[in-house]
Amino acid sequence: MLIISNIAALLTAPSLTISAFVMVQDKQELARIAYSNCLIDAHNEAIDASMTSKQFDAKTKKICIEERKVYFDLVYNDEQQFGSSAKEAEEYANEESDNIRKYITSSFVVNRESKAHLVKP
Repeated sequence: MLIISNIAALLTAPSLTISAFVMVQDKQELARIAYSNCLIDAHNEAIDASMTSKQFDAKTKKICIEERKVYFDLVYNDEQQFGSSAKEAEEYANEESDNIRKYITSSFVVNRESKAHLVKP
C-alpha cells in the first residue's frame, strides 16, 4: 500500500517526472544490491570459518556500514519526498535496512550446518 501511495504522490507532484522516479528507484535498487552483496560475502566467509550464528549476527551489525548508509540515505530521502516526517522516514529506512540484514542472518542459521553459500543476484 505504501508503494502505491508513493507512486500516486509522485505522479501528482508537478516537479517530478516518471523518469525521475525511475532514476531514484534504480539508485535505491543498486544500493540495496550493494548492501546485500556485502552481507552475502560476509555470510559466505562466516560459513567457511564455521562461525556461530551468534557471532555472525554480531558481526553483521559492525560491517557493511558504508553500503548500509548509502541505502538508508536513499530510502530516507525517498520517504521524505513523499511527505513523511523525518521520524517516519528514519523508522522506515531503518526497517528496510534491517530487513536485509535479518534475511542474511536468518539464511546463515539455515545454511550453517550444510555449509551452503548464498549467491549474489
